[in-house]
Amino acid sequence: MLERGHQALIDTDTPFRLELDSDSDLLTLRFARESVGLGAVRLSRVVNAPLRRDLPDATVVAGYLDALGAHIDELDDLTRHRYVKAARELVEALLQSAAPPTSLHEDLRERIDRFIEENISDPQLAPERIAAAHFISVRQLHALFRDQGLTVGALVRSRRLERCHDELSDPASAHLPVATIAARHGLIDAAQFSRMFRRQFGVAPSAVRRRAGGQ
Repeated sequence: MLERGHQALIDTDTPFRLELDSDSDLLTLRFARESVGLGAVRLSRVVNAPLRRDLPDATVVAGYLDALGAHIDELDDLTRHRYVKAARELVEALLQSAAPPTSLHEDLRERIDRFIEENISDPQLAPERIAAAHFISVRQLHALFRDQGLTVGALVRSRRLERCHDELSDPASAHLPVATIAARHGLIDAAQFSRMFRRQFGVAPSAVRRRAGGQ
């Protein structure tokens, strides 16, 4: 049950039931699971239930999202994209404060997640380098991420493609060649990038750019 001012993170891969106060409007923002900045264990502890409203972050995020929902149709495409991107960063900050503390195992997983995000543009980022940076074996690294349903290498590729998708959707990047955007996120083989992008999103990179108003 969501009341006015309530916020909730819904995992659309799991069953849920959502009820609203009769006088409430619902603003929905969709994010890729990897983009919210939490490991699978911490994420599972805050989904499909109202977030605590006594958190200072919750008040800030609720006010921002309320204003964004009221005025989003008045914004041009570039401004709207930037404000929605800022909303994602605010949601990430809120979830970091709302999620319960982690165990040592979970803490290592989160540190590795952050390392991947911070080095995602490096073409040399591979399981061997990630494991060495955290003083564990590649086998231990794969064990940590087994519940993701992807190998660590596939997870890195997926996150790179998400970054590329974000930038191709941004009208401010319309002047950049698609290959340049891919290389900025560690994907230097243009032909392979196009195949992987189409496999992950079901459309070509150029189609995403056209939808964003680029040339």
